[in-house]
Amino acid sequence: MSMKTLNISALTDLARHIYESGGVLAAVGYGAVGLIPLLSDGTLDAENMPMTSLTASEEVALGLEGLFPFSLEKRLETLSVKFVGADNFGQNVQVSGRVITGQNAQSANKTAEELDRVLKTCK
Repeated sequence: MSMKTLNISALTDLARHIYESGGVLAAVGYGAVGLIPLLSDGTLDAENMPMTSLTASEEVALGLEGLFPFSLEKRLETLSVKFVGADNFGQNVQVSGRVITGQNAQSANKTAEELDRVLKTCK
């Protein structure tokens, strides 16, 4: 199955249930694609929400442009999020309430640390 035909409805339903139940959502790199439906339907308030994902320039550097039918960075920007990108392959984590996003694999550990921190405040 290619990323162009990927059906993420089950992921979207699960993420919506977690968030609406007071849980925390976290995504690294392309994982942020799972948040697009929640941003589009208003479950998440996209307006100026700081977020990150693999950047368009990282996609090019890795030869991944065209993996999706859109650039994830550009798609997030069209949803009015405040896209925050770091230098290619730099660590970058954005926290907006109960939504945590990491730019790339180099951001995975820091994303997990932030997830742990936020989960402890949700108890």
